[in-house]
Amino acid sequence: MAGLALYNSARARRALFSHGSGRFIGVAGVRLHVLEQGSGMPLILLHGNGSSAEDFRTSGMFDEAAGKYRVLAFDRPGFGRSTRPRGKWWTAAAQADLIHAAVAQLGIERYLVLGHSWGASVTLQLARRHPASVAGIVLVSGYYYPPPRLGLALAALPALPVAGGVFRHTLLPLLVRLTWPLAMGKIFRPHPLTQLTSTSEAIPLSRA
Repeated sequence: MAGLALYNSARARRALFSHGSGRFIGVAGVRLHVLEQGSGMPLILLHGNGSSAEDFRTSGMFDEAAGKYRVLAFDRPGFGRSTRPRGKWWTAAAQADLIHAAVAQLGIERYLVLGHSWGASVTLQLARRHPASVAGIVLVSGYYYPPPRLGLALAALPALPVAGGVFRHTLLPLLVRLTWPLAMGKIFRPHPLTQLTSTSEAIPLSRA
């Protein structure tokens, strides 16, 4: 198990740090990683679970939006290159307050927000909790009212204390790699997968 943990950690770090782009912002004990490009009205991009800010760049959306906006794509706490301190419930509201504080630290008072999947829940909390700062929102494939189902229970396993941490750093990355083609085929159906999507190896070491 220790060998698996070291192997998975090395692969994840190589995938995450090979790009070396972006910068870090320290907010409330969290080291947030952000990609920034362009000028104009600030546009905040928030990714979903199982992904990172780099996904916006890989898709081409980041560069396209940067032609008109000042784009800031954040790695949410525990995803990509952002840290996620223990001892706190990282709810959508908590993450919204953290992102807002980071944006304010950059001197930005008004901004637009685009949230994808679970990032849409954070986006809604940003609009609800900080209406004076949020000029508008875009929700993409939002995750709003998750119904009780087995899949959600399984997805919550990595968040369990101790046992979840062991599972997350040992067996989970291997299971993700094995089921990756099936998952991507289901997500992108009926359209074919692009080469960039099918060869992605970035596996965030995070808790959902």
